[in-house]
Amino acid sequence: MAKSILVVYTKPVEGREAEFDEWYTSVHLPEVVRLEGFTAARRYRFVPEKAGEAHPDLPWLAIYEIEDGMLDAARSALAAALRSSSAAVREGRTPELMPSDALHRERGVAWFEEIAAVQGS
Repeated sequence: MAKSILVVYTKPVEGREAEFDEWYTSVHLPEVVRLEGFTAARRYRFVPEKAGEAHPDLPWLAIYEIEDGMLDAARSALAAALRSSSAAVREGRTPELMPSDALHRERGVAWFEEIAAVQGS
């Protein structure tokens, strides 16, 4: 079985970077990692190679690691958590995945399955 990852590109609402970073790291990553199939998560921020290099539109990156053979289960678990969380917010209940209005609506999401791996010494 192959390991998989979920890659999510995001950005904060303008002027709310600190709130976005705190929510994403302290709230959102742990919530997702508790879902079936997910084993770890890491966040990254774009670093220009040279001064003055333009930032991409979505300069924050989260990579969620998925247990071997659990891609479908992780996709299902995340979709179910997002649906139930949306309903909970509409109904005034506590959601499984706590939203943040510091997260900009624009984002990119992609699922990847490992096809090769090489380890350094």
